[in-house]
Amino acid sequence: MTTNDGGVIGTTKIVDHGLPAVRWNLVIMGDGYQQVSLPQYQMNVQNFVTAIQSTSPINNLWRSINIYRVDVWSTDSGADDPMTCADGSGGSGVTPRTYFDASFCNDGIRRALKVTNSTATTLANQEVPAWDMIVVLVNSTINGGTGGTVATSSLAGNFSETMIHEMGHTLFNLADEYEYNQGCGSMETGHDDYEGSEPNRPNVTINSNKNTIKWRNLILQSTAVPTTTNANCTQCDPQASPVPSGTVGAFEGGYHYHCGIFRPEFNCKMRVLGEPFCAVCSSIIEKKLSERLGGIIRFTDIVALAAHYGSDADQIQHVIVGTRDGKAREVYWVRSQEEEPGTGVLRQFGANNIVGVAGYYSNGDQHYHVIVGTKQGAVWELYWQGPNPPAGGVLKQFG
Repeated sequence: MTTNDGGVIGTTKIVDHGLPAVRWNLVIMGDGYQQVSLPQYQMNVQNFVTAIQSTSPINNLWRSINIYRVDVWSTDSGADDPMTCADGSGGSGVTPRTYFDASFCNDGIRRALKVTNSTATTLANQEVPAWDMIVVLVNSTINGGTGGTVATSSLAGNFSETMIHEMGHTLFNLADEYEYNQGCGSMETGHDDYEGSEPNRPNVTINSNKNTIKWRNLILQSTAVPTTTNANCTQCDPQASPVPSGTVGAFEGGYHYHCGIFRPEFNCKMRVLGEPFCAVCSSIIEKKLSERLGGIIRFTDIVALAAHYGSDADQIQHVIVGTRDGKAREVYWVRSQEEEPGTGVLRQFGANNIVGVAGYYSNGDQHYHVIVGTKQGAVWELYWQGPNPPAGGVLKQFG
């Protein structure tokens, strides 16, 4: 099937947090939606966006993201579903005419749902040239999805969870943490022991040495490493976690193998849909998303703040931040587009602009306040509700 089996109606920026050059830009497309089904597609997209926004740690850096919805219609509904697949499964044999030619049973696995990547990237280049990630929602209730250059998901089950998992691959370079390829009960071969080199993925490793493992800074001294080992490498490890949920250690099994490779936590969204991202994956996501905001500033790094001042000439709002590394930076944003400095761009700024800082806590309104004077001749206030800094320690302005 080809692009003659459908058409492009247009693109809508459905989440607008600023100029594409200073944001992560997610482009969502649909395949197998006939024109009459486009309202359903738009609702599916909105459900997906709502799920992203409520997923930690993405929610803490939500304003680093722009999202675009491209409305594409197909002649027929669904996706190709081959009658036989190398994993032994069988499909209906249908071959609907769709714009991106979505198909199940790629790489011999029925759930591996792919589209014609070149068609998707060409369209993204036309509609949103500054795109960072493309996802295609496929109008099928058969379970499936993949990551890669173009991430895909069907509408089966909680498809938003599937799509966020695939985002983990495509945008954040996260590995699958589950210990199988076709399934734990599939009797598959070739996935007993991982014998390759150290994966170029931040959330799996062949190293089980507590002092040198790549996520050692997140492991408590009291946690044993390795934390679990698989006694029978011919199968998935059936044992329950020996430690509380959220404990970072080294759990054997992952990257599609039963043994010889370790994951950071017993469960994670990259292993089980519906679970939160583990601490290691979360740290990677935070780092990646914060790049377009100039990097994360933790509350404990801050020694001086200059709450916002505005320039009528350039219509820019500013917040000056002094940090313990001896640097002063400025968060700035266009007054007409943004509300908070957490959504702005972080840059180096001369420390000499800060001329006075005073802070206090008010029992009356239960807020922390910082009063700052600047050489621009203004006195401003930054405040937030205590006792903890906002957004888990990531600086934002309120009020």
